[in-house]
Amino acid sequence: MTGKRHFLLMLALVCVTLVQAAEPGKRYWHYDFNQPLGPEWEYIQQPDSSKYRMYDGWLELGTSNSSLTDNDHPTFVGRCQDTSLFLLETKMRLPGSVAGDEAGLTVYHMPDVHAEVYVQNLRGDLRVKMRYTLKNLRQVVSEVRIGNVKDVWLRIKKEGKFYSFFYSTDGNRYHWLERIDASLMIGAVAPSADYRDIRLGMYAWQGGAQFAAGVTWARFDYLDYKEL
Repeated sequence: MTGKRHFLLMLALVCVTLVQAAEPGKRYWHYDFNQPLGPEWEYIQQPDSSKYRMYDGWLELGTSNSSLTDNDHPTFVGRCQDTSLFLLETKMRLPGSVAGDEAGLTVYHMPDVHAEVYVQNLRGDLRVKMRYTLKNLRQVVSEVRIGNVKDVWLRIKKEGKFYSFFYSTDGNRYHWLERIDASLMIGAVAPSADYRDIRLGMYAWQGGAQFAAGVTWARFDYLDYKEL
């Protein structure tokens, strides 16, 4: 059994497409997290149910001591990328976090192939970062200090040959962070892979902080997906 096939069996994911019509011929879906997550949502391995909860219209994700790369039941929930071109957006908060905690959006293919735009607590000073992991190469390629703002909006856009990553602190003006060639994300595992092998989702990680600090919660207000 190949490594990829073994991983997909362990992942035990089924891609279920549930879309709403935004405009003729285009796919769109919106979740405001006022209802329990349905079968179209996917997790990595068997999720720790204690780290996923709804509260007052927000999805709350408890920080895991496993990163996406560690692949030991990380806190992640997402959907299949079901169109080649898209715009993904969320509004999030990282209240009560401790130094090192991070949460955000990820383009996820495998434990060693993914890219994130995320908010991280660095001793009470929030930063927005973009990072990619490609096999043995793991690098933060963009970082912006945003201070102690309450809400942060994050976007991932797939247009042309690239995934591009953005953030906003007011929900109106978005700032570009960086982009990555989609062929690196999709073809890094197998030449036959395509965008349907990608998962787009939200995650929360303790970022290397000691587990003894306890679980803190990242809050997500909504998640929008629009085909471009």
